[in-house]
Amino acid sequence: MKVEAMERALDEAEVARTLGDVLVANATRFPDKVVLFNDQGSYTHKAYFERVKRIAVGLYGRGVDRQDRVAFLMGNGLDILCLFGAAELAGYIAVPLNWRLATDEIERTVDDCKPKVLIFDPRYADIARRLAELPDGPTIVLATSGQHDFAQSLEALIEDSDPDAFSPRATPDDIAYLIYTSGSSGRPKGVMLDQKGQLAAIRICALEMRLTSLDRAYISMPLFHVGAKFYQSAATMVGGCAYVAERYVPAAALDSIERHRLTVMPLVPTMLESLLEQPTLPTRDLSSMRTIVYTGAAMPRPVIERGLELLGPRFLQMYGQTENLGGTYLYPQDHAISNEPGRKVLASVGRPGLLSSVKIVDERGRTCPQGQPGEVLLKSDAIMRGYWNNSVATLATVKDGWVWTGDIGVIDEQGLLFIVGRRKDMIITGGENVFAGEVEAAILRHPAILQAAVVGVPDARWGEAIQAIVVCKPGQLAEADDIIKHCAGLIASYKKPKHVAVVAELPRNPVGKIDKRLLREQYATADAALPA
Repeated sequence: MKVEAMERALDEAEVARTLGDVLVANATRFPDKVVLFNDQGSYTHKAYFERVKRIAVGLYGRGVDRQDRVAFLMGNGLDILCLFGAAELAGYIAVPLNWRLATDEIERTVDDCKPKVLIFDPRYADIARRLAELPDGPTIVLATSGQHDFAQSLEALIEDSDPDAFSPRATPDDIAYLIYTSGSSGRPKGVMLDQKGQLAAIRICALEMRLTSLDRAYISMPLFHVGAKFYQSAATMVGGCAYVAERYVPAAALDSIERHRLTVMPLVPTMLESLLEQPTLPTRDLSSMRTIVYTGAAMPRPVIERGLELLGPRFLQMYGQTENLGGTYLYPQDHAISNEPGRKVLASVGRPGLLSSVKIVDERGRTCPQGQPGEVLLKSDAIMRGYWNNSVATLATVKDGWVWTGDIGVIDEQGLLFIVGRRKDMIITGGENVFAGEVEAAILRHPAILQAAVVGVPDARWGEAIQAIVVCKPGQLAEADDIIKHCAGLIASYKKPKHVAVVAELPRNPVGKIDKRLLREQYATADAALPA
């Protein structure tokens, strides 16, 4: 893209009001500074913006306009971030599809949002073909590489595009991303995250992580989660850069930190645990790594204590949700004093950030007294617009500008927030949200199963493990391994039960509903969670 054209774009942007404005500004502020890299290549801010603009122009030339949905079925890498950037610039709605889901689940997501465009990498060609054949499927299908009879070439589109040609520009109220999460009925819910909200989110992230243009972030969490994109965007905004790993491999992560002098690294607890298990960890030069962020699930106390022992107080906990990315924070200085007598800070998720608000309410929305448990409500400028095609769920979740999280928490006399449970029947295993109803529905498709209940049970590695309790049909029998294998063909691997118990009947409460509270108590230990 010509320098004069970039300068004109920057003049139009003035102070950044959209995510695309950030890309425009950085192309002139840091033109020759690397913004994204991995072991296969890199982009400077200027080169990144030029590729982003070419994609935006190319899609517009194919009939894609502002607020059309552009779905990605791709693994981590530089390509998917260029596609995100094009959507951010032109106001297209980016829909990163969760490739870990079963094909039927991905189809339901696509049917809900009806993208005009599907872009995939060859690993997911078979699934992409099925999506392209849906009655209301995408009308434009592009492959990042390879020859496919049902798709055109993304690279050809980019090469044919003039970066100085017209493409739409996003507005602050445009939806930037549509991120699908599990819903209370098992139906995926598309969280609408708008441009101004996500700009606020990455400003919050940059502030809380103390990011500067000197930071080099390690991104390995899947980019279909908003968290990974959140951290990458925050580093980009301040002129920093991100190393984008295709997937998380603990030994390779340590190699990358040493080789590239990486400074910040977001991880979910299971990722941190596997990092701490690396036998070479004590001999590694990790002096560049100043902050390890942990998020996505409860951190087991032994894991963070081991982390402090091996790595020192360089940890930052961030608590929030896709629906509201501003929440509470437990800073490195909190970890440094966590072992003082009487301190229980490590069991908390910290205190509200400078740009966030938190309160605890009862079922009628009244603020709870200090120390009394209630539902956790979050508020910040990073709040979602709502759920796509689901106004009922939106109204139940966002009230008077507050997001009702479904988490049950307590705020103590020091202002620390402790999560003690969840109102929603959700299991968090390895940082992934799994709704029990999704697993139950899959189990009930087994021909021998009459009834099924699924609960989360404590697990030292995954935080929670998925425990299924089933009743077989009269005269039939199902083995635990058979039920688990059956689920593998219907739902994502991480949603499969880890433990299955076959029982004569399920306990019920006085109103006839399955008593999951009692089941959680009965199967809370590993011994109790063995197959019957």
